Amino acid sequence: MTISPGDELTLPMRFINGRPLLRDYVISTRLVGYQADNFTWAWCDLVDGIPAMGGIPTLKWIHGSVVAEPRTVHFPPRGEPASFTGFCQSEKPAPGAPILYVDNTAVAGQTVGGLLVVYDAFTNRPLPILDERITAVTSWIPLGEAKIGE
Repeated sequence: MTISPGDELTLPMRFINGRPLLRDYVISTRLVGYQADNFTWAWCDLVDGIPAMGGIPTLKWIHGSVVAEPRTVHFPPRGEPASFTGFCQSEKPAPGAPILYVDNTAVAGQTVGGLLVVYDAFTNRPLPILDERITAVTSWIPLGEAKIGE
């Protein structure tokens, strides 16, 4: 997959609950542009939020329920860069808006990856996942990769 200036994509994240949730959990999603080694981060953007528009715990999270929490990936046209206030912190159109921006330093051919972690809103501890091999190297769960196009 390739993402180019002017493109907008959706990460259609869906979560299925295996048991009732009694605490507030945060979904943290990052969009990362990697350096040539495909490991070191050149740039990133971050969106943290409580799924279902903050509706946890609610009946939306009873056993077997499905909660959709999509993220939009926006690559502004060249000349209209996204506004970043710091590392991994772009200015969103509204607080908590589920939008991830491609940094204006992105170059053609660069690998871009989506990453996810779920953590407790009060303790900031990440939630364990069922298959620890996924997070053996890093605590982030990979969502997939794309390449920057022209």
